[in-house]
Amino acid sequence: MMIAADFWIWFQDDFAPGLQAADFSDPLQEKLLAKIQAFDPRLYFLAATNIVPKELIITAAGDRGAFGAADTLVEACPGTVSTDV
Repeated sequence: MMIAADFWIWFQDDFAPGLQAADFSDPLQEKLLAKIQAFDPRLYFLAATNIVPKELIITAAGDRGAFGAADTLVEACPGTVSTDV
């Protein structure tokens, strides 16, 4: 299981540069989902890539039991990354 702080370190150092590309390709999406689900397998994401700034939305997809995990992951986000739940 990945801890929330480690997810955001990975996101900023390894993933965010690829997110700047115009094409948020399937391999990038699969990589992101794998990392989010390494934190909690009940979580998913939505990405708004056609707006500036881009937005990453962490979701429990209606699973009330996963709301706390989604909150924990989002609350650990550094201030330089914009997220919504």
